[in-house]
Amino acid sequence: MENHGQVGRTCDVLKRVIDTVPSLDMTLQTSGIQRMTDDYLSMVRYFAPRIMHIHLNDSHPGGEGEQPQAVALGEGQLVIAAILKIMQDAGYAGYCNVEYGGGHGDPTPLIDKSREYLRKVLS
Repeated sequence: MENHGQVGRTCDVLKRVIDTVPSLDMTLQTSGIQRMTDDYLSMVRYFAPRIMHIHLNDSHPGGEGEQPQAVALGEGQLVIAAILKIMQDAGYAGYCNVEYGGGHGDPTPLIDKSREYLRKVLS
């Protein structure tokens, strides 16, 4: 399951689903979890044992009725280093991919900037 709206639009719904179905794991989409709750780091910590893949992306909130604006990692509201630390502490050994696209134009500049940001954070 991926946390960007198909299963539930709130963390409470996602928690109930993941707690009810022991064989279900999730793909964490970072900007998606941040849009679901102000306390997204606690939710990452809660879901960490069940996260099997991570889609790293960052965004600025849109205005009222607007979609959030995709930005490179480290340029938005997310604390990516804290998310990665939580996952490391939980023993996560899976993949993280930088994900942008779907209506955001050419994602290449965002991905390139995000890759450089990750090199600094992970070094």
